[in-house]
Amino acid sequence: MEANESVRLRRLAGGWHIEAMGEVSLVLGGELHNSSSGGKQFLGSALDRAVEAGIDTVLVPVTWEQIEAAPGEFDLSPVDDLITAVEARGLRLVPLWFGAWKNGRSSYAPAWVLSDPESFPHAESRDGHPMPTLSLFASRLLEVEREALRRVVERLASAAAPGTVVALQLNNEVGLLGDSRDRSSGADQAFRGPLPASLADALGCTGSPQGSDWQSMLGVGSSTDEMFMAWHYAQHIEQLALTTRSILEVPLLVNAWLNEEVVLPGAPAGGVEPGDYPSGGPLAHVATAWRLAAPSVEILAPDIYFGNDEAIMQRFSEGNQPLFIPETELGHVGAGRAFLSVGRFGALGISPFGVDQASPEEANILRWAFERLRALTSDILEARACGAVTGFVLDGRVNSPWYHDGIRYEIVSPQHLLESPAPSAYGLLLVLPGGEVLAVGRGFTIRAFDAATGSPCYVRDVYEDELVDGVRRPARRLNGDETGGGDSLNLPAIETPRAASPISVDFRSTGIRRGRFIPTWVELDS
Repeated sequence: MEANESVRLRRLAGGWHIEAMGEVSLVLGGELHNSSSGGKQFLGSALDRAVEAGIDTVLVPVTWEQIEAAPGEFDLSPVDDLITAVEARGLRLVPLWFGAWKNGRSSYAPAWVLSDPESFPHAESRDGHPMPTLSLFASRLLEVEREALRRVVERLASAAAPGTVVALQLNNEVGLLGDSRDRSSGADQAFRGPLPASLADALGCTGSPQGSDWQSMLGVGSSTDEMFMAWHYAQHIEQLALTTRSILEVPLLVNAWLNEEVVLPGAPAGGVEPGDYPSGGPLAHVATAWRLAAPSVEILAPDIYFGNDEAIMQRFSEGNQPLFIPETELGHVGAGRAFLSVGRFGALGISPFGVDQASPEEANILRWAFERLRALTSDILEARACGAVTGFVLDGRVNSPWYHDGIRYEIVSPQHLLESPAPSAYGLLLVLPGGEVLAVGRGFTIRAFDAATGSPCYVRDVYEDELVDGVRRPARRLNGDETGGGDSLNLPAIETPRAASPISVDFRSTGIRRGRFIPTWVELDS
């Protein structure tokens, strides 16, 4: 791919986006199920289902076992089929390289790799038993995986139209399940070696009279084991990144299985101790090792299904790092995370998992959210540059006020109208140039107050906009009940929840409303 055809990750004050073919955009995508790319016809039907959810980008596995079933014999027809199918539907593509590791194991490595422990040893547990995960140490693994990936990336670069491939993920939720570190002889030898000087400096280690090895410098325990594994996984991934980057100039990411207190027997989720979740994966608390050892990987991306959404997004975007969520839930939960991540944490995008098996309701919810975020992308990026945008999910907690330009905005679920909180309450608030407030979403009310005096503002010139061919256009002027008598900007829940009052309430909404909040002490022009 020529340099002028590259896809770039861009940062403006307050957030990230991508630039491809001279156009800026967010990534409003969806990830297919792991096996949906396993057959040409199945892939086509899966993509058709995904398109119904309103995505513009699809994340699809490309598996090592499928393209190199025998050593050195490459069948790249699955890559060709993928490119053809994606471009035929007008989608962009993020290939997910399922190579040496997937979800803390090595289930996608070819059989000839897994059955040759002399060349490709497995990690070992404390009791000396081999684990279902290929070892990083004393192995030819990097050599052969890098060559397989090189063949895939070359085909992507030569066969895909410019701008089709907008990013690439290197392996999937890497790390070691079942122990805090690999206990094989090769791993033990590396563990007895010195802590890398750059990592020691970054972690503030000044030295130890016991020696310069990992345990002497960092102490005995699972946290040291995890940092050790993170460093070595990141070094391996960096070599894959350099190979990719030499052929195809696109943003590169690794995704993380999160360490959360959740127990779902049989499901790849959660865990609080390294080894309960994949030890050494690209989590925020070992990001120092990952960023030092894999500087060519721009994005450490959380797969968010559980936990405190805001805290997770904050950790992964800290230090102005790019935030992208390659896996999350469908339906209202995923849509809410889209508004929260894009509006408050400057995310470059989000991709709910299993979009090819979304129910009609889930597809409608996601399409509704993505259509609005896509239509407002230029407004969002402009507002980010001056701190004039926020996103939120209302889940029964008191939402923190948002301050901008001397005004305090309070965003609440309109429970005074309902027997219970709105069944779905999330959105985005931004202040347009000139002071007009634009609200997008469903299930909330915005009131404004002078930040210095606490005096309430009233709202005037309220309009509801609609989308016509993806462009925002005025649909109707609002006043009276629909503005709380001039007190608030209201976005109904759309599901038409049951009202507590016997008086009819208008729940019809396009999900896009705007108006001007005027402090009570400001005189209006006659």
